Formats: sequence, C-alpha cells, structure tokens
Amino acid sequence: MKKRCLYSLAGKLTSHLMQMLLIVLLARVLSKEAFGLWGMFSHMTLLIGMLDGGLGGGGLRNALIEEVSEEKRKQLFFATFYRIGAIYLLFVFLCLWALHPLLQWLLVVQDSELKKMLPLLGFSFAVFMGIKASFSLYISGFYAFQEDKKKAFLDMAEALLPLLFVGGLVFCNCRFLWLYAGYYGVLASVTLAGFFWFIKIRGWKFLKPSWKEGGNLLQPLFSIHRDFWLQNILSLALFTSLPYLLVRVVSLKEVGPHLFLYRGCCFFIGLHFAVLNPLWASYTKALQERKILWMEKTLFLSLIGTLGMCLGFSCFLLFLHPHILQIGISRFIKCPEWVVGYTVWMTLYASINCLAIFLNACNRVKRQNLFLFFGTLMQWLLARQVQDVSSLLWVSGLALCPLLLSNILEVSLLRRYYHR
Repeated sequence: MKKRCLYSLAGKLTSHLMQMLLIVLLARVLSKEAFGLWGMFSHMTLLIGMLDGGLGGGGLRNALIEEVSEEKRKQLFFATFYRIGAIYLLFVFLCLWALHPLLQWLLVVQDSELKKMLPLLGFSFAVFMGIKASFSLYISGFYAFQEDKKKAFLDMAEALLPLLFVGGLVFCNCRFLWLYAGYYGVLASVTLAGFFWFIKIRGWKFLKPSWKEGGNLLQPLFSIHRDFWLQNILSLALFTSLPYLLVRVVSLKEVGPHLFLYRGCCFFIGLHFAVLNPLWASYTKALQERKILWMEKTLFLSLIGTLGMCLGFSCFLLFLHPHILQIGISRFIKCPEWVVGYTVWMTLYASINCLAIFLNACNRVKRQNLFLFFGTLMQWLLARQVQDVSSLLWVSGLALCPLLLSNILEVSLLRRYYHR
C-alpha cells in the first residue's frame, strides 16, 4: 500500500511541477488576456468526464475490481469504451455550432485577434476532449488493477512532453494558435499511447460486441454508473466553477494572479488525491473481507494527515505568496485576504475528498449527490450577490460546508451499520 501511494504521489508531484513550469513559461510570452484564456481552457479540461453517461470513472473502476472473470472484465471495458466514444462523437458535432457563442459569453474575450481564433480554438478543444474522454478509460483500469507505478509514469509523460514541445514552439516564436494546438495535440497523443499500453499489458484484443450485447452487459451496473456520473458532474459544478465565477468579477486580463493561486491550491489537492486514490481499491477489498477496523483506522489517519498538510501548505502560501507570484507570473502582489480564502476552500475540499473516497468505495453516493447539488445551487445563488474576490472566495468555502457535514454524518452511520 505504501509503495502504491508513493508511486501515485511521485507521478502527480512531477506532473504538477511540470504544469507549473509551463504556466511560468507562458506567463512570460503571452499577453495578459491570452494567458488568461489559456488558463481557462486548461481549466475546462476538468469537464471531460461530464458527458460519459456515468460509464467511466468510479463506476467502471468498482466494476473491474469486483468482477473476477478476466473475460467479463474485458467485455465491460470495451462496451464502456464504445459507448463513451459515441457520446463524445455526438458532442463534437454539436460543438460545431453551439460552442463559440457559449465560450464568448463565458470568457468575455476582448482581444480582436483572440476573438477571431475562438471558434477554431473551441472546436479543436472539443475534439481533444472527445479523444481524451474516450481513451482515458485506461486510468480506471490501472487503478482497478493497482498498477499505480505505470499510471505514475504516464502522469509524468503527460506533463513533461507537452512542456518540452511548447517550449520548443516558444523558442521558434510560434503564435498562440500553434502553441495551443501543439499542447493539446501532445496531450491527446499521450492519452492514446496510455490506452494501447494498458490493452497490451492486460493481453487484451479489441472486442466488437454488438450494441445490444454491450447494453445487456452494462445494464446491471447502470444504476451505480449513473450515480457516479451524477457525482462527477455535480463535483465539477461545485469544485471547479470558481474560475468561471472569478471571470464575472474581474476581467480576463486580470484573472491571471487568481488562476495562479487557484492552480497552486489545486496542485496541493492533486497531490493529496494521488495519495488517497489507491485507498479506493483497498477500501473496497477490505469491505469485501470485512476488515472494518482497518478501514476506520485508515480513514482517521488520512483525515489527520490531511489537516496537518493543509495547515502547513496554507502557512507557506500565506507568508510567501508575493514572491511566488513574482516568480510565477512576474507580478508582486500582497493579497493575504485572497490567500486565506483560497486555503480555507482548499482545506474543506481536501477533507471532503478523504470522506468521499471512503464512501465511494462503499458505493454510498446518492446522499453525496444531494448535497453536491445543494452546495452548487448555494454557491451560484450567493455568488450573484457579491462584487469582490474576497467575498466570492468565502461564498465558495461556505458552499462546501453542507457536503462536509453530510459526509461526516454518513460515515458515522456506516460505522454503526458495519459493527452490528
């Protein structure tokens, strides 16, 4: 278990460091608005899992863990792959006409040259999302089969190769469009390589089940898949909407420092989640073997460790953020009230993740979805009433509190149930 957590942590640490280096590079070569636009597109990659119909992610992972037949696992994997591919093919076609006005409304682009590029940027981004969503099923596979070392290697490649490629394009003085296309092209290539590598490792060959056969195969699992899909959508709506709300308060030109601080907190969340993720499969197996005391002890230790790490990172960011911003985006800004808001939000988010991994492994998702929806609604309604960044950050933190309290309550009820 320790080795798996370390592999996952090493992969995420390298990945996030490379991403931060890329941000530092782009902040120095792009205009303020182009840098803000790049950051918003980069943030939108988090939306990839929204349209998979609940067939990918946690639902597939749990199904692969619980299934004992290798042939059945292969059938589940490919039935899921073909359906997600079909969903995203439809999504790409819809983006031909719907994405441009949506992006202009959401991002409020002012620069005339960037405005002209926006339709092409949006469509190429939709194509990338289709490839990424369809072929990144290997991630669920690697986690299900506890291949954390291989997943860590791909995390490193997914961060290092785009950085090197974009760095080369910057050296050649290429335009924003070429930087953008090169970056997402390399990301898509790494995703394809990871998919086929996973297939080769498992010794699987491509299956072509009929649509009806695949539907019958997935039908018994659909209710669980649906719950995880809904959880994914609502989690994205609650946890990733802050940058979009920020753009409504400050302009795209001025969103750069906020995106950098936000990415810094997400950097911590990513590392934290990399340590938590291997616990999902371990919790599921422990539950099957009725090792309830081990599950409780592990959850308690993960929460204590999380709070300690959050406190340390928060103090580090609070005291050094002007220098970090100076190094990162060449702007020396003292904003302790922003940092406190971001780090409180980060601590609540990390604590929720600890509890959610435990509950997800036990297939307890529905109550989480209810409070995710409530928190999202609360955040967007309250955000409409504020006009400054500090108030918006506190609103975003407040919106996480009902979910945190609900998860604590549900974990307590589960403990009582399992000890009967």
